[in-house]
Amino acid sequence: MSRSSTSEEMLSWISRINLVAALFSSPPFPAAVGSQRRFVRPILPTAPSRSPPEEQLRCHEQWLERVGQELLEHQRHLPEGRGRARDLDEYRVKKEFLLEERRRYETYVQVLETWLNSGARDLEGWEAQAGGAPPDPPTLTKAHSSPSLAPEHPPGPTVRVRRNISERRTVRKIVPKRNKNLL
Repeated sequence: MSRSSTSEEMLSWISRINLVAALFSSPPFPAAVGSQRRFVRPILPTAPSRSPPEEQLRCHEQWLERVGQELLEHQRHLPEGRGRARDLDEYRVKKEFLLEERRRYETYVQVLETWLNSGARDLEGWEAQAGGAPPDPPTLTKAHSSPSLAPEHPPGPTVRVRRNISERRTVRKIVPKRNKNLL
């Protein structure tokens, strides 16, 4: 993991990573089939795509359309109001997955369109023509694992916890009262 000193450098890194991901990502395999009706995420292939950028753009647009249709269908079939907790949780997990997939493929389509419209075939030329980053960088959501350039909230004051005497740790010797005079 590397750190960037400015937001422009960070956006440049994000744009480059998104471009490479869009150029080389293969479409996911279909989800596993089982006897249960549970949602299973599709399996992502490990081999990079060998398709030219134009074909990649077309595949990403088709996948984006498919994910959008699946999300609409999913939202039409809400679980019952008094449904089981497992059904509600499964509905939430699938909805979050579909929203994230839609956002990811929207980013891929946007970056590939910028790449193809610029006519450049190297990253430096693409960034120079695109102005360092694509015109509309995707909105970023803060991940729990990724640091940000500026912290959202300064750390608050520490809260002292009152502990019971039995929970306190001590460094002094514990001497029973009957042997106190021996010290």
